[in-house]
Formats: sequence, structure tokens, C-alpha cells
Amino acid sequence: MYTNFYKLDKAPFAFAPSPECFYANAELCESLRTLRRVIARGEGPALIVGPTGTGKSTICELLVEHFRKSHQIVHFRSSSFATGRDLIEQFLLNLGGTVAQQTTSELRTAIVSRVCNLVEHPEPILLVVDEAHRIPSEVIRELQSLQNIVHQSRARICIILAGTLKIEELLTDPTLESFNQRIAHRCYVAAASRMETKALINEQLVHVGSSVSEIFTSDALRRIYEFTQGVPRIINLLADRCLLIGLQREMQFIEEYDVELAWANLQQLPPPKPVATEEASTTQDNSAESSPTVEFGMLSDV
Repeated sequence: MYTNFYKLDKAPFAFAPSPECFYANAELCESLRTLRRVIARGEGPALIVGPTGTGKSTICELLVEHFRKSHQIVHFRSSSFATGRDLIEQFLLNLGGTVAQQTTSELRTAIVSRVCNLVEHPEPILLVVDEAHRIPSEVIRELQSLQNIVHQSRARICIILAGTLKIEELLTDPTLESFNQRIAHRCYVAAASRMETKALINEQLVHVGSSVSEIFTSDALRRIYEFTQGVPRIINLLADRCLLIGLQREMQFIEEYDVELAWANLQQLPPPKPVATEEASTTQDNSAESSPTVEFGMLSDV
């Protein structure tokens, strides 16, 4: 494994959502602080919105970890609810209730009874729904009903929805106007910039014990950004594959060519041609000299 070769405590780049490997710029940090305040004060539902792979699920995990000791948490990591009843059944089961042979109305009554029990739940229930852009409007209307459960002038369920921009399109449904108006905060997550991509990679390396300030050269980091467009999930996949390639080639530092190899490997493309040496370049004909030094295969190779 490359961890020994690069003297790392463990693999630095996570494939699954991991709060330990989360990187946030100043703007996102401020948005996360607001999100925690909204939950702590029970101000209303909140959204976490961003493209696929930008860290929404990791933010959900961070929130769950932060409020684990103070709130009972129901965390749906994948939204596979086809109907509103599917949602309330799973929600009630997570609260320790039973759903067998009960009508939908009886299920709703059972939920109200449980969440308004201040002895068992002094704080509101934190309901986190990831991949919320996949759920139909009927399910969101059921979430709206859960949000409407109030006891002693305070909402008893705090709802966090995470999804792509499609979730905001869903909320334009006129029947969801009340829910949309109550949203207390929208946390927008974007792809990383080139400098943020560099920071994301290097900070994760330092986190696992790297004594080298930069295992990846500046050209390698530039190439990683160009390939991944700053999407953290793809950055982690590519950076991990780069270290595997570096181990195979016994490279102490990851160069641009290693990134080319790793990307080709991930995309199941032919390996790129190595950079031509100075001696070889003097023997090439004029047409070869005009070709790029790194290619994923010329048309004539097909």
C-alpha cells in the first residue's frame, strides 16, 4: 500500500462522506455556523444545495455528529420514499414506534404523541434527509406536515434537506409555498477553486501525517483541478489513484504525467504517451514536433 511508501498513517482520501476529510472555505464555514444556529434554536427547516459530489452528504454527517448528544436524530442517507406513508412509517420506526396495521392517520397521531413527549425528547427531533431531490412532491408535503407539529410554541421537528438544485425546483410547487416560506437557511455548496483544490489535497495529506508539505507538484495539482473541475469526490478519487501510480513508478513526488496516467486509468482510457526526451525530440520529424507531449492516443492509433 502506498501509505508506507509515502510515510502516511492511513489513506488520506476518503471515498465515502467523511467529516474528518471535509474542507470548507470561509464562506462555507460561515454558512455552516448559521446552519448549526438554525438547528439549535429550532428556527425552521433548512436546505443544503449543491452539485453532485461537492460534499452535501459530508455536511449532513457533520451536523449529525455535532448534535448527536443533544438531539435525537433520524438520518435518511438515501431518499427512496415513493409515498408520504413510506416516509412517516420509516420516521416512526426510527422513533421506536410500530407501524403494523395502522392507517396513515393513526401513524401521524403516533408521531405527534412521541415528538411532543418532552421527557423523552426535550429538544426537537433532528430529521436529516439526504438526496432529497429524488423524492416526489407528495413526500415533501408530508415533511411539511411534520414541520407543522408544534408544542409549547416550538416546532418539534427540525428538518434538513440536502440535494441538488432540483430540490429548489420541487419547492416551487404552489402546494409547498408554506414550507418554502419557512426555510430558515439555504446552505449552498459549490465546487472548489484551483487554490481550494490544492488546499483540500494538501490538508488531507497533513491530516494523515505527511511530513512533506507538498507531495503533489504544482503542475500535478493544476492538472487535477483541470480534470476534476474542483468536485471534491472526483478530486479524492483521482488523488488516491495518483498515489497508487506514484507507488508503482516509485515516484517520491507526484508529477503532471502521473496525474495523466491516473486519470486515464480511472476513465479506462489508453495510457498517455510519456513526455518525449530532449534526445528523442531531435530525431522527430516536423509533424511529430508539432504534436502535444502528452496524448491519450492519436486518431491514427484507433
